[in-house]
Amino acid sequence: MKKFRNILCIVYAFIITCECATAQAQQAIAQKGVIDLRNQDLSLQQISLKGEWFFFWNQLIMPAEEATGKNQSFTSFPSLWQDEKINGKSLPSQGFATYKVTILLPKKRPMLALEIPDTYCSYELFVNGQLAATNGKVGKTAEESTPFWVTRVIQLPDNPDTVSLMLQVSNFWHAKGGVYRDISLGQYDKVFIKHQQSVAYGLVLAGCLLMGGLFFLGLYLFGRKDKAILFFSLFCILYSYRMIGTDLYVLHYLFQDLNWFVTIRFEYLSIVLSVCFFALYTTHLYSEYCHMFLMKVLVGSCILYAITIVASPTTFFTRFMPFFLGSMFIYICYACYIYIRAALDRRIGSLYALLSSIVLIVIFLFANLNYFEVALHSRQSFFLRTSVFSFCNRWHYHNGLPIHSSLPLCRHNKG
Repeated sequence: MKKFRNILCIVYAFIITCECATAQAQQAIAQKGVIDLRNQDLSLQQISLKGEWFFFWNQLIMPAEEATGKNQSFTSFPSLWQDEKINGKSLPSQGFATYKVTILLPKKRPMLALEIPDTYCSYELFVNGQLAATNGKVGKTAEESTPFWVTRVIQLPDNPDTVSLMLQVSNFWHAKGGVYRDISLGQYDKVFIKHQQSVAYGLVLAGCLLMGGLFFLGLYLFGRKDKAILFFSLFCILYSYRMIGTDLYVLHYLFQDLNWFVTIRFEYLSIVLSVCFFALYTTHLYSEYCHMFLMKVLVGSCILYAITIVASPTTFFTRFMPFFLGSMFIYICYACYIYIRAALDRRIGSLYALLSSIVLIVIFLFANLNYFEVALHSRQSFFLRTSVFSFCNRWHYHNGLPIHSSLPLCRHNKG
C-alpha cells in the first residue's frame, strides 16, 4: 500500500511539472502590422502570431477595400476591446472591427497551417484575399450576425512567400469583445495531429467522467442512499460536458448547427453547478470539518447564479463570471484545509480523497488562472490530472465505501 501511495505522489508531481514543459522558445512578434518569420524554422514549433496588428474599429473591411480603410491604428493582438483605447477613449465590448497582419515566410518551409481559436463572438478570416475560415456570421448589427465558438485548423497556400491575414470580428452578445487567444502558425502535419490529439483527450475525458458519474449514480440508486455518492455522481456528469463543450469546443465541431445561446448557458451552468455539487459532496463527506455557513453561502451563490444564467440575457450573466471565479480562489484554499484535516485524522479513505481532491483543486486553480490569463495549462497535463482524479476517486470508494456508507446509521444510533 505504501508503495502504491508513493507511485501516486510521483505521478502527481509529474503532472505539475508538465506545466513547465509547455513553454515555448522566444518567437518573433508582429511589428507595425508585419511579422517576419524568414529566419524561423517553422518545422520545429508553432509560432504565435501576436504583436502589433492593424486595427480598424467599427469597420468590416473586405480585402479589396482595405486601401479605403479609415481611422487605422495598431493594436496588441490578441486583446479584448474593453482593454483598448482610441483617441483616449476606451472601446466598448459590443461592436465590430477588422484586424490585419502580413506574414513574411522563409523560402524553404514545410506545408503550413493555422490553428484559429474562437473569438468573442464571431469571425471571418481572409487569407490572401480569400475567405478561409468562419465562426458564425459577422455583421454590423446583432440581427446581421450569428455567434459561434469552435477552434479550427486550416491549411495555408503553398506558393506565396508572403501571407496576408485579415480578420473580421463582431460581438453583440457577450460581456467581453474581441480576440483573447493567439492564432498560431506551424507545420501542417504537426498542427493537425496536435489538434486531433486534443480532441481525442476531450472525448476520452468526457467519456470517463460520464461513465464514472453514471456508475456512482447507479451505486446511489441501487445501494445505500449516501448523498455524498449522489452529489459526486452529479458533479462528474456535469463536469464531463466541459471536456467537449469548452476550450476547443469539440461538441460544436461535431454539430455545427448548435445554438450558441443554448450552448453558452450549458457551458456556464456546467462550471457553476459543478462547484455547487462538489461543495455538497464535500459537506456530506466531511461535515465535521466544514463551516456550514461558508458552505451554504457557496451553494446559495451557485444556485442564484445558475438561475441568473437561465433567466437573463447573455450580455448580463457573462459579466459576473470573473467575480464568481475570483471567489473560487478562497474556496479552493478552504477545500484544501478540509481534506488535509480529514487525512491528518486518518479518516477511512481520506488519503485517496485528499489526492483526488488536490488534483481536482489544481484543475480548478489552473482553469481560473487560465481564465484570468495569469497562467496557461497544456491539454496534455490537464488530461493527466483529470485521469488521476477519476482513478483516485474510484480507488477511494473501493477502499472506503463500505465503512463510509455505514456512517449515517452509526451517527443515528449515537444520537
